[in-house]
Parts: sequence; C-alpha cells; structure tokens
Amino acid sequence: MENLKAFFMRRPERLLGRCGMLFLMAFFVMNLSSCNDDFIEDNGGEIIPPEEIVIPPVYMLLDGPYKWGVVLTQNEDSSYTIETTNGDPWATASLFKEDVPEECNVLEFEYQTEMGMSNLELFFADAKDGIDATHSMSAGSVPASTDWASFSVRLKKYRQEFDWGKVKDYLRLDFGDQPNNIIQMRNIRLRTMNDEEKQEEEDENNEALKSGKTRRAA
Repeated sequence: MENLKAFFMRRPERLLGRCGMLFLMAFFVMNLSSCNDDFIEDNGGEIIPPEEIVIPPVYMLLDGPYKWGVVLTQNEDSSYTIETTNGDPWATASLFKEDVPEECNVLEFEYQTEMGMSNLELFFADAKDGIDATHSMSAGSVPASTDWASFSVRLKKYRQEFDWGKVKDYLRLDFGDQPNNIIQMRNIRLRTMNDEEKQEEEDENNEALKSGKTRRAA
C-alpha cells in the first residue's frame, strides 16, 4: 500500500518535470530561431544609413528698401534686368522674414552680362544699424557671359564676424563701377556649402593656422 501511494505521489512530480523540460526546450528552439533570423538580417540585409537632413536654400528678391544708379525690372520668369546708370550702381535685397540657417553661408546666383562686373561688393546690413561700410566684402570680378552662368561666394566668415542673417537683416549688392551695363540675374539665394567648398574652407583654415605658427616662431 505504501509503495502504491509513493508511486502515485511521484507520478505528478515526474509529469510536471517532463512538462517543464518540454517548455524549456520549446523556448530554447524559438529563441534560437529568432537569433538566427536576426543574424541573417544583420549580415545579409542592406545597411541603411541615417537620413541626411537637407537644408533648403533661402531665396532673395531685389526688392529691398534702397537702390542707387540702377533701373530694376522684374521679368515674367522672375529674373531681373539691371541697367546701371552711373559708376556706383547698387540695390538691396528684401529683408529676411526669419533667421537664415547658419549652414546657408554661400551666396549664389545665375547671371548674364556682356560687360561683366568689375567688382561685386556685398554689404551685410542689419535691422538695427542698416548699411555699414565696415560690414562688407569684395566678392571679386564677375566674368562676362552671354549665356546663363553661375557665380558663388562663401560668406561663412563674414556671417559670423558681423552676426548677420537675422530677421530683418538684408544684403546690398554693388554691381561694379560700369555705367550703361545690362545685367540679367535670377535665383539669388543663400545655400549650404558643397564638398568642394568645404575642402576649400578647410585648406584656408589650415593655411591660416600654419601662417600663425610661423609668425609666432619668428
């Protein structure tokens, strides 16, 4: 009787033990399969890089508050015809409606002109002080072109130095010193630097650093 009782007492324990073992085995197999899937995904799947944030350019119109020595006409295709009437022609772009992203530090536009521009000067005017002659730079000469051509200049240094690009700031463009010049201009914008421009900036910074070390050593 005691042996029979012991048999029935041990049987549930054995049953539970076997059930537990089967459960563990099933759990192990499921996890192994999942790990194998992950392994295949990680090693055989395509690695997708993080999405790059694209900062759109900030476009400007030549309809600012001031101009001198020019007759400006906006054409149906949104380009401008600029006729210079004296040797100091210039015009201002519209006031910024919001802060310009700091990454947008290249001025670029498309143009046509048979005479070219002897020297394109840029004045970084702000909402408080307006046009200040000390807040300016020379962008160099703009070559003559009878076809649409592109001209660009990096402004990062000047944007930082003059703290320029805030709401209600604006840009003044001086179109050289030639009267009776006809300039077509369109797509005036501030954009981010491309790879070539980034390399140019890095080379200039390295050169400035070397020059500084040389002067200190002397």
